[in-house]
Amino acid sequence: MPITPVFSYYRKSQESEDRQVLSIPSQKEEIQKVASKMNLLIIESFEESKSAKTPGRPIFNQMIERLKSSDVKKILVWNPDRLSRNPVDTGIIIHYQDLGYLEEVITPSQSFTNTPSDKFLLNLLCSQAKLENDNRGINAKRGMKTKASMGWYPQHAPTGYKNTPNLEKGFKTIEKDPDRFDLVQRVFIEILKGREPLSVYREARDKWKLTSSKNNTLARSTFYHTLNNPFYYGEYEWPKNSGNWFKGKHEPMISINEFDQIQKMLGNKGRPISHSHEHQYTGLFRCGACSYGITASKKRKYYTKTQRIANYTYYHCSQKCKGKCIQPPINEKSLETQVIELLGKIRPDSDFIKWAKKWLSVVHQGESRHRETVLSSQNKSLENIEKKLNRLLDLYLNGGVQEEKYQHKKSELEKEKKLTAERLNDNDHTVVNWRKKIESSLDFAHAAQHKFKHGTKDEKRQILLNLGSNLILKDGKIRIDLYDHYRLLSESDNWDEKFNDWIEPQEYTDILAKRPDLVPANPTWLPGLDSNQQP
Repeated sequence: MPITPVFSYYRKSQESEDRQVLSIPSQKEEIQKVASKMNLLIIESFEESKSAKTPGRPIFNQMIERLKSSDVKKILVWNPDRLSRNPVDTGIIIHYQDLGYLEEVITPSQSFTNTPSDKFLLNLLCSQAKLENDNRGINAKRGMKTKASMGWYPQHAPTGYKNTPNLEKGFKTIEKDPDRFDLVQRVFIEILKGREPLSVYREARDKWKLTSSKNNTLARSTFYHTLNNPFYYGEYEWPKNSGNWFKGKHEPMISINEFDQIQKMLGNKGRPISHSHEHQYTGLFRCGACSYGITASKKRKYYTKTQRIANYTYYHCSQKCKGKCIQPPINEKSLETQVIELLGKIRPDSDFIKWAKKWLSVVHQGESRHRETVLSSQNKSLENIEKKLNRLLDLYLNGGVQEEKYQHKKSELEKEKKLTAERLNDNDHTVVNWRKKIESSLDFAHAAQHKFKHGTKDEKRQILLNLGSNLILKDGKIRIDLYDHYRLLSESDNWDEKFNDWIEPQEYTDILAKRPDLVPANPTWLPGLDSNQQP
């Protein structure tokens, strides 16, 4: 029996498609048995660990090209699906048979020669492998959808939570990450206090040592994604962008109300979360005695003298605590009266707002010049570090420094470069947004009382969300932890004196000398100046 030259091909990937497939050494063992039995001489072996679901395997392509240039016209392989699981590579194999480059595909159980029936069968078996892949993908998606509907997020848990891969299939859940849950929750608390997100990010990264679930440095993009992720209040969308939302069984880190507040503080619309509130202020306030939510109920009263029926809405504790809460209810009119009174305390005079915006413009110009100087300096620092890295590389390539010292110095310079780039990026994105924030806060404080009196249900709710956090109802009185800029206005009868806390200290006298239009109508608007100091 003459010896027949062949190419042998072995493949096994790490993906689920090949979990039940023989290892490459086992494939080789089976192939050697076939070669010996059929008197085949393996001229060249081709081996790779790549998935065949998509075209582009380098070793497979190399073998196909060798068929063109060599006298070998046969391939010895453990199974047809080792050659292809996609229509492109399958088409190439059949096409090479048509051209005469490939005469036969040999497996331990059967051979596929260059005949119509064999080519059809080979095509069918490779297509069957693709069908298995496609079905596997469909089944995986179906399984993930089922898991999502059961209340468990079917992907990697966000920072602060962890998956449970060690549990049996069908029992895997998402738990609190004991190393990160409290730290991430602290991030939300600090944001709700009114702190700048960038400041909280730096503190969490550098002081608290909050890391990603893979113990990498917490990226800023991950930080902001965390703040915008509904998963943390207990809901998730699956699949992404499908509009299908599920209630998770994992322990929420914050409430829906707190999440909404954070989105407004960040200036994001976020996901349009539809909360159905039959009553105007449910879902906003909590009971000051037991910390449970405030609900509402309607009461009807009939006045016999006037034969009039009046409807009243009362807000009271939801009574979800174990012991009965004895906090008294408050009617809606009384609640709104207290809100209107609070909004009046933070309402600045329109003349003051006009004057304050002029001052902010002057301060902004000075800050902009300072920022440009800082950015220029940081850009130069970054350029110098790049030059040092280039010189260090040249020195190393010329043998002027040993590899150990080179790697050590290179690491130091790259850390310095990363830190400088982050500072440059921070300064570039700060872009003196404080002016716009202060101006919008002043406008809100001036108009909020009127809008609350005459606004719609949604507008009134939004005003309360923008006003502060931790809305409490206790003993018939409301309490709101105002954001700092509104608290400054509310704490003094003569709130005009508080404007000094809103801007950086300036050389008032010098500025006033150059800009007479900045002379205030009320001298107390510039704390520290008496009438003799005005120009």
